Amino acid sequence: IKQDNLSETTKGKPDFVWIKDRSNSYNHELYDTTRGALNRLTAENDVEDQINDGLQKFLKGGFSIEDRPGLNTNASNYISWNWLANGGTTSANTDGSGATTASVIQANQTAGFSIVTYTGTGSQTKIAHGLSKAPEWILIKNRTASGQNWHVYHKSLGATHALFLGTSSGPSDSTEFMNDVEPTSSVFTVNSSGGVNQSTKTMLAYCWHSVEGFSKFGSYIANNNAD
Repeated sequence: IKQDNLSETTKGKPDFVWIKDRSNSYNHELYDTTRGALNRLTAENDVEDQINDGLQKFLKGGFSIEDRPGLNTNASNYISWNWLANGGTTSANTDGSGATTASVIQANQTAGFSIVTYTGTGSQTKIAHGLSKAPEWILIKNRTASGQNWHVYHKSLGATHALFLGTSSGPSDSTEFMNDVEPTSSVFTVNSSGGVNQSTKTMLAYCWHSVEGFSKFGSYIANNNAD
């Protein structure tokens, strides 16, 4: 099939693909190789669902998609962000020390990016992230409970505050998110919030840290001037 034979064959397959229709108000759609093609999350508070006409395959240098509205509408403009992890190969939490809850990790330590899945406990626990440095940006999603927003950790706010994708709310100061415990070079902490650690529910975390000459995570103070 033509879509399986892109001209680019030297690059790796993306392990995390984030797609947005720029012409319409459809949701952002997020796919990764740990959860598998067709398994979609949005940037809203929806649960994970299987979309038969969504992202079909992860290909070298790209991906193949069907004709789903919001993903491949005729004449619409799209943007996609793509990250390499470990080619879809995962490992147990031996990639990190000090964890108190089992996790499945797919990490690219060179690029400072990992995909982590774990089952919630309902009380404070430590999750291995598989990176060589403390994450500076973490997105966490409850995949199986409805009404749970993505919780966002960013080093500029610290572990005392959370942001939420898909909302206009400002930072929330709550110990229920990470119990005010900063990530380390091996683990991040989650507390009792249903969005990050609901008992028996399946959780997902995307983790990043800066890599000199490649990526950087920071913040700025606005001044309403044309700087």
